[in-house]
Amino acid sequence: MTQYEKYRGYEFGIDTDENPENPREMWDHLGTMITWHNRYDFSDKSDIAKEVKRMDIEERKKFLEKETVYLPLYLFDHSGITMRTTKFTDSWDSGFIGYVFVTKEKLREEYGKGKWKKKKILEYLKSEVAVFDQYLTGDVWGYVIEDGPYSDSLWGIYGYKEAIEQAKNVIDWIIKDKEQVHDNMVQILVDCYLSMTEDCNETIC
Repeated sequence: MTQYEKYRGYEFGIDTDENPENPREMWDHLGTMITWHNRYDFSDKSDIAKEVKRMDIEERKKFLEKETVYLPLYLFDHSGITMRTTKFTDSWDSGFIGYVFVTKEKLREEYGKGKWKKKKILEYLKSEVAVFDQYLTGDVWGYVIEDGPYSDSLWGIYGYKEAIEQAKNVIDWIIKDKEQVHDNMVQILVDCYLSMTEDCNETIC
């Protein structure tokens, strides 16, 4: 259901994106996600994901602890699904389903040897999972602004507040552009009046 917001004399619509694209498939990511579940498979399709999934438990544990920066993944499944990197309080409908990780080799390639901090990488991995959770929970939106030739719309925005902010940014631009067009026309008329040239008479005056 479309919700309407008002801003600087404009009213614009905000609605859920009914066909959002999977962010794990449409964007490049620092982290790799691997999961195990009897109904869902959220694993990335990369070679490294397939390789790590094929490892036995001990081999995988050794690899993750020695060669990667990683976080566990937990899923809550009840009237919808949601994912995060920390445990849910309801143990009946939730549980551990996998990992999100990045190899230290990839970090060296991306940032240089010794140029990355584990704390920041963990926060980055958490943010990737948070975006994927928005996809899972339907927190993906679009806006519609109707204003003749200035009309605009955009979909696939993650987060309701972010959709509102992007719509407001567009409205700010529309207002600024209209003011600029108005100022330019006023200046042209003033110049035309002052010069009273034949060219002006043929074009505007």
